[in-house]
Amino acid sequence: MALVLPVVLVLGVVTMFFVGFVIPRKSRAVQTWIDKKFFEGQRKSDEAPGPLVPEAVHETLKDSRTTLDRSANVGRKAREKTAS
Repeated sequence: MALVLPVVLVLGVVTMFFVGFVIPRKSRAVQTWIDKKFFEGQRKSDEAPGPLVPEAVHETLKDSRTTLDRSANVGRKAREKTAS
């Protein structure tokens, strides 16, 4: 189970880069969909048991979201450079 988050993150990064590169206009919609579906846990992390767990869960998911967003941005920028 501990290996699931890194695998999903790597797949997400590759997917977001590919979508950002191939269809940059649609990549924002895909990015929003991923945020809604996969990062619902970040919004619900306050409900997690224990005093340290909510902060740790929130930070981990926030870092994952930031990584996916950067991947999409890099794909869009790479597309702009090749189109020029």
